[in-house]
Amino acid sequence: MSDDEDSSYGLKINSIGDAVPASSAILSDALSCSPELISRAVYTAPSQLFTSLDLQTAQKAHEVLSKLGFDVDITQGVSVDESKKILFDVAIFLSSPLDLTKVVNELAAFLGLQKAQVQNMLMAFPPLVLGRVTQSTVDALSKRIPEAHVAAFIPHEGSYTARLINVQKTKLSDLYAQQSIQIDDDVFLDGLTFEQTKEIWRQFSNQCQVVHRSLLRAKLLVLNVDRTNPKAIDYLVNHVGMPEDFANDIHSYLPLQLFEPRLLSNLKDEEYQLQMAGIEYELIPLWEDLSNLHLISINQNKIEAIKKILHSFFEGEVTIDANKPNDLQPLHVFSEKPTLLNYFAEELLSEHGCDVIVEPCLKLKINHLKYLDVHENTV
Repeated sequence: MSDDEDSSYGLKINSIGDAVPASSAILSDALSCSPELISRAVYTAPSQLFTSLDLQTAQKAHEVLSKLGFDVDITQGVSVDESKKILFDVAIFLSSPLDLTKVVNELAAFLGLQKAQVQNMLMAFPPLVLGRVTQSTVDALSKRIPEAHVAAFIPHEGSYTARLINVQKTKLSDLYAQQSIQIDDDVFLDGLTFEQTKEIWRQFSNQCQVVHRSLLRAKLLVLNVDRTNPKAIDYLVNHVGMPEDFANDIHSYLPLQLFEPRLLSNLKDEEYQLQMAGIEYELIPLWEDLSNLHLISINQNKIEAIKKILHSFFEGEVTIDANKPNDLQPLHVFSEKPTLLNYFAEELLSEHGCDVIVEPCLKLKINHLKYLDVHENTV
């Protein structure tokens, strides 16, 4: 065997398999190579990792990766066409605070990040956790966290929606003014291309929220129901699951929110069902905002559980003295926190007998939907 042939071996990573991407750092140490190189190969599997190893080194690397749970083969030459890969950005949505701890633990292990970092990512708008990964990584992530909704999208494809905060339509160019909606002091633009979002961002960088439409969540409000329409009552009882006497008296509770907030794209079927039933409704997109959580009172019988919840959501911000439960009214205010985080905390604290109030605050934290790279999300 010639020297050229003896150094023509490489590895093909077929998929993450049962491993976690963060464990690829072990291979980086074993082969004395860049951890970023390993991370990119793992997150964009199937991928070619090395092409000029000697056979002994290739076998050693194959053994290490296989033991870690990766699906990997030894190759000669290049076996993967990198130019044909489709790369996605990934966001993860949670519906229930009861799933938060489990999902955070799974993601922290998967990404090789601290739990606090992962929780902050999940509470952000939108909750982007990975960038520039292949479908195999999306599938592996979905398999590991079935409690969450894993949404993948191609950044340069599809449309974007923008919210311009405290901006009047008159400040927009004619092109954007024609496709905008003014609501109070905010302007909403829909159907933007990726390139157009850059223009909007350049002009309104400190007053702009931009999100890929596939990641925009909304709540669905029922505004009016014709109780004489059997299709409407059938929808509410058999599809939504309302008690029949509640559905017949629904006008007393309108407007009424149906379901927990969902991705706007996932509400198309519900819109069709509502239209067929003749029910008047409104879809309200949910944008990032901040709020204040007021902890009014606590249940002394569950003080340890309450401390654990507070530590999980507001680490280092408050210490409750069990002997002095009502020194202040409220006991504590957690200011300018993401509203999603506050609602999750409120639900868990209320279940443990706490009196909690969440109220909006005026200040908004603005995050642009930047183009993510896997190197920003791995250690």
